[in-house]
Amino acid sequence: MTTVQIPEEIVRELMELTGHDTPEEAVLFALEWWLETQRDGNYLQARAVRGSWEAFDAALALVPDTEPAPEDRLPY
Repeated sequence: MTTVQIPEEIVRELMELTGHDTPEEAVLFALEWWLETQRDGNYLQARAVRGSWEAFDAALALVPDTEPAPEDRLPY
């Protein structure tokens, strides 16, 4: 096992972003994620492989089929 000193502000941010309760879990999660993206060469590619059209369609079905609010419209 290797011991590494990481600044507290980075550990706190990692814990917040990852939702993990301990610094060890948060750092391990972040390192595993980084290694996965480096191994696969592309983060989006790695995410796409884990995804499915069924899950995408299920998530999209939760979005109301309405016109966007005026402030959310794209200018044409």
